[in-house]
This record gives sequence, structure tokens and C-alpha cells, in this order.
Amino acid sequence: MPLRCLNDATRKLAVCDVCVADAKVQEYTYMWERQMRKGKTFRCTLVSIVDESQYCLAEIRKVPGSPANIFEETPKTYQDGFRFRMSKVALNGKSKSEYINASCKVVVDVQDTTMSKLLQTGAPIKPQPSITCAECLGFNKAQAFDITALVDSLSEKRDIKDTRKVRDVYLIDGTLATSATQNEASGVSSPAQEEKLVRLKVAVYYDTKPDGKDPEFVKAFLQAQGCPKPFHFYCS
Repeated sequence: MPLRCLNDATRKLAVCDVCVADAKVQEYTYMWERQMRKGKTFRCTLVSIVDESQYCLAEIRKVPGSPANIFEETPKTYQDGFRFRMSKVALNGKSKSEYINASCKVVVDVQDTTMSKLLQTGAPIKPQPSITCAECLGFNKAQAFDITALVDSLSEKRDIKDTRKVRDVYLIDGTLATSATQNEASGVSSPAQEEKLVRLKVAVYYDTKPDGKDPEFVKAFLQAQGCPKPFHFYCS
């Protein structure tokens, strides 16, 4: 089944061949019973072997009954480039689509999913975002997303707090937006269509290095602006 068709209704019958990408253990803090606590979770991206534009997020969280060394063993089992046949899929129903940047808006609970490792091997498959700058204009609420585009220009960095900075990155990918204009020739207000290149503005927040300099990915943006070198932007 195509990975894009994976949802709560199809998950029990779905069988998908996927490749692991961007596997990592993440630490986070949260408030519980008026105390700040620390937690860990394993996260990765599962990319369709037959279509790299179809990919979803996956995770493993420590729950009662989980092995004590789960975050030591899991990264060995799910390494970048490892391929699996995924079936009897369990989804994290608490995940909200607006926080999912992958093209398939689901999060697979790997712990309760049947993941059969394939003997087939190969280079890691990098997810290929397919959304366009023009499509991003259609968002009517906050939405995490990935995109492939050119860096048209960057703003100067602005201070947020301490080492925290922000820059506006302007992206283009050749897509056009259609806007309504007024046809003044006839003296009657009638809509006409005018197309123009979409220039998408994305605010990028980051922390500077201890010496006050920008991190490497910001330097890469600066070097790429105005150049015909496409960037993959992953909101992960």
C-alpha cells in the first residue's frame, strides 16, 4: 500500500516497505506534578522505498514495561539506511497534524508495529519534500512542513534574547501565485487573473555560538542566497 494512504482506517491491513532516515534519541523536559522532569524518545523518519516523496515520522517512547536499556538498543536496531517491511501498524493517535512536518501526516508507534527487517540493503534514502511555495500560501493555520527551494535572500539577524536570534529566509521554487486584480479598462470592477512568482518568507530561529558567530547551517544559507543550489528544509 502507498505510504500516503496510511491512516487509522487502513493501518491494520497496510503493508509498506520503508527505509529509516534521521534516526536519533531526543531528550526533552516537561512539567509533571509541579515539577520539571526529563524524558527521552527515539525518533526517525520512515521513507517509502518506492517513492521518496512519501515519508512519515516514527517514534518509540519509554512506557511501563519497556526495557531499561531501550534507548541504547533501539538506535542499533533502527539505523539510517536499514530497511523494513512494516505491517499491523500502530499509530500515535495523540499526535497533531499541525506539528507533523512529514508529507504523510501520521506518526508510527514502532514499538507496537510489526517491523520485519529486509535483507535488501542500499544507501540511505533521503526524504524528498514535494510541497511547493505556492501551496504553502494556502495554509490557514500553523503547520510544520518540509520544502525544497532556492534561497533567494536573507534578512539581517535580529536579537530575541541572549544568544537567541532570528532571520527571515526568503525562498523561491519557480511556482506562481494567482491574485485577483481590478479591470479598470471597462470602468467595471471585474476580476482578472495575474500571476507572479511566489517568494515565501520563513522565520528561522537559532542560537549563536559561544563566540557570537552564526551556526554552520546559517552560514550555508548565506552562501546559497542567489545561487541555483536547491536546499532541503526539514522541520525536525
